[in-house]
Amino acid sequence: MIKPHKFMNINLSVLNVAYYIVTSLKVNKIMNYDELLMRISRNFEDDIKDIFILALTFLYSLGVISYDKKKDNLELLI
Repeated sequence: MIKPHKFMNINLSVLNVAYYIVTSLKVNKIMNYDELLMRISRNFEDDIKDIFILALTFLYSLGVISYDKKKDNLELLI
């Protein structure tokens, strides 16, 4: 869910998942989409695939990451 509400689990917010994505990409500048999703999902008990895509969109729109369609890789730009 993008818009917060009082019953929302803060750990499953877009900003929190985006933080884990940036932290993982700081270790490895370029990662495969599936590898990154698997690494991030280890930190959460729930299925985060939908939130993961929203977090990637958020980071891409801010210019923090780029996506190479041919190689299916995500790269940290900052």
